[in-house]
Amino acid sequence: DFWYDWSPSLHSHVGYAVDDPIDRDLMYGRSYNHVLFGNLSRNLTEKFVVGVEVSYAETSYRETGRNLPTPAPGESVMIEFMGMYGF
Repeated sequence: DFWYDWSPSLHSHVGYAVDDPIDRDLMYGRSYNHVLFGNLSRNLTEKFVVGVEVSYAETSYRETGRNLPTPAPGESVMIEFMGMYGF
């Protein structure tokens, strides 16, 4: 996670995360996941912050080994808005 303060009240973060468990340790489920994100937040007051984050994720799954279908690999783009009040 890297961040940059554009001004005392405007901030950005950019990050990347990977979840890649050892396949032989899995019975079934998510076998690989990674996400890239960036956000921008603004302090409206000393205690109230609002922001927006955009992220991109890819996920793949290990076969279940049962008579159940294995979920297809997936991709998603998410846009999330946030508000935070500190007290």
